[in-house]
Amino acid sequence: MTVNTEQKIESSRKKLESLKSSIGESTPGPQERAKLRKAAKRLKRAQRRDKIGKTYKSKLEGQEANRLKNIQKSEEKTAKKKAAEESALNAVAQEQAEQAAAAEQEAATEDSSPKEKEAGQTS
Repeated sequence: MTVNTEQKIESSRKKLESLKSSIGESTPGPQERAKLRKAAKRLKRAQRRDKIGKTYKSKLEGQEANRLKNIQKSEEKTAKKKAAEESALNAVAQEQAEQAAAAEQEAATEDSSPKEKEAGQTS
């Protein structure tokens, strides 16, 4: 049977209260004082253990959240880089297409120019 820290704290608190109530108003002897001290120490130890456990758990949760955030940032950065590369490639392809179209148009005008010159000379 496993006992969690809340149960430990509660049982230690109950033992301490029962010892205090059993001693009552009278001044406690050395044995009763020792029992009270030990019960108080058990309670403080259980509370400390609970606090440390919660701190450790929150630290782990924080680390996991940071890890997930870093993964997300990395994915976003990769996506932006990929989009930038694609847009650069598209720009280069468009520029090449424009140059090819300009070259074709230039070639077409050069081809038609001699014919126009010949037509102009024969007239």
